[in-house]
Amino acid sequence: MVLHKNNSLRSNKTPKTNTTLASHSLETYYLESNGKIRRSTSTFGLAELQNQAKDLYNKSAKLRNAANNSQGLVRSELLLEAKDLQRLYLLKQIESSELLSKMAFTKFSQSKEKINFLLSQFKGNTNVYKNASTLSDEAGQTMKMAIEMREEAYAMPTIQGEYGTMSNAEEKENLALSMQDQAIGLLEPRSLQNNINSGFIAYAATPYFPKVESLDDLLQDAYDLNSKSQKLNGAAKTSNGLTKTELNKEANYLYRLYELKEIAASELSAKMTYEKFVQNKTIFNTLINNYSGDRNTSGNARNLIADAEKCIKMAKEIREEANAMPTIEAKWGTMSNAEEKETLALNKEDKAINLIKKATPNYTFKINGESMANLTIDTK
Repeated sequence: MVLHKNNSLRSNKTPKTNTTLASHSLETYYLESNGKIRRSTSTFGLAELQNQAKDLYNKSAKLRNAANNSQGLVRSELLLEAKDLQRLYLLKQIESSELLSKMAFTKFSQSKEKINFLLSQFKGNTNVYKNASTLSDEAGQTMKMAIEMREEAYAMPTIQGEYGTMSNAEEKENLALSMQDQAIGLLEPRSLQNNINSGFIAYAATPYFPKVESLDDLLQDAYDLNSKSQKLNGAAKTSNGLTKTELNKEANYLYRLYELKEIAASELSAKMTYEKFVQNKTIFNTLINNYSGDRNTSGNARNLIADAEKCIKMAKEIREEANAMPTIEAKWGTMSNAEEKETLALNKEDKAINLIKKATPNYTFKINGESMANLTIDTK
């Protein structure tokens, strides 16, 4: 669209977009001669709307640059034209956002129906079922937040405020759809097989992990996923339009995998802790049954073991609570609390064992034929 003095953005009811792309019936914007913005029915696809917004933005920027090199009435006219274009750019972005919202909600409803069907037919690992169900519930909560944000956007006193709030709503909508995609990936046999073929499976209570990973591997993977997510978020901040949306969607997806990877690491850490707890208990029982020294020492050691038992019991209860949490963030946070109790339990066992060992330095105890001197108490 070429701007002329007698056919400017402030001319009477001059439409600002005149290229149609049939697919979605929407309302578009135009400026009346009194400067008021009106809407007019038209049909535009998402790509066309975004191209129009980009075109308006670029033209506004060129007019501002031209105004900087002009003076007097010419400068004022150019700045007014640029301001008009900037307003229409924001309104065109709002149109795009409204269309994106309709598309997102349609896909959300379709995915929800699919997830409900897959859950009703699912006969696999119960932990996978729980994870998929949690993701679906969380997606619903996130989409609800997006709807509330859009309602707030329409109540904003300025176009800038409305567009900014709608952008935040888009992020929530993308996150909700991403969560649904992950849930479907867990439940759908073909998707699950694809995950297996690519080295990712639903292992233990957490999806998308290689079949065999050490704790260090899981923690390193989590670190890498979080780093990539942060980089994408950084790139999104300097982007706009569809690129920004895609970058945010990918960043949210990677962050979700990061959280799930941390949960998997926590679950593996718990498994290792409980195995070590049982081993330490066997060591302590063997030591205390052969101990004939000071009663205060044995009493203190037994108290430490009793405290360790309480800590490990509390840790198990906390993990049960974590598995019942409605969101992945809450689950991960609660599991972190369980880890503290598990570490404390092992530390108390270690202190108890060392108390008895130090009290009888010249006596060699054996467990399954192995000297206690060769046994290492590891509380990590």
